[in-house]
Amino acid sequence: MSIKKDVFSEIEAIYPELVELRHQIHANPELSYAEFATAALIEEQLKKWGIPYVRLPDSTAIVAMIRGQSKQSPCIGIRADMDALPIEEAANVSYQSKKKGIMHACGHDIHTVNLLGSGYVLNQLKNRFAGCVKLVFQPAEEVGGGAKELIDYGVLDNPPVSAFLATHVSEDVPVGSKHSFRAGLVIIKINGRIHKEIYRLFYKLYINTLKKLDLAYQSARNGVYDDCHIK
Repeated sequence: MSIKKDVFSEIEAIYPELVELRHQIHANPELSYAEFATAALIEEQLKKWGIPYVRLPDSTAIVAMIRGQSKQSPCIGIRADMDALPIEEAANVSYQSKKKGIMHACGHDIHTVNLLGSGYVLNQLKNRFAGCVKLVFQPAEEVGGGAKELIDYGVLDNPPVSAFLATHVSEDVPVGSKHSFRAGLVIIKINGRIHKEIYRLFYKLYINTLKKLDLAYQSARNGVYDDCHIK
């Protein structure tokens, strides 16, 4: 069986659980630097699936690692943000926010589950690829600071990350649409200003991204993104 077929097979197996996880996270949103229940849920799933991870000291940030067959091959990273926004939810759904004045209005609940699902698929197929993949669950994206916390911790090292991938859901993009990517950095801002140090760092990392993300991109996009987008 081709790896593509195996990917879809693993997706079908885990999909119902991912939908439930997304609903659970959506119903229990947490603001920046307070993603404690979300982080605990992520840890629970990673333990359940046998994916090794570390939780940063005094933080809700989590970095998991999936190693393929060769330690000499490149390591890539996949990142998702976890925090919600101080907005009252008006949607009348069964998994509506239980917290007054807080909701996942920016889709970070989906991003988190996308990454969990991608990690599950990659871990199931780790004997089919070389190198390693870091799963990076980032806190405090909405207020800034979460990414720097992870960089200061050393998420880009040991082993060094040669490329990073992240996706963002959009309510105005039809499910199943095909989109193109272009090489180079789009923009990085912190508190409304471009952070030059991080700009240079991520520009260097991004140069060879399109050449090194085949398996991780397919599992992230085909595996979870489209399905969670319509639930």
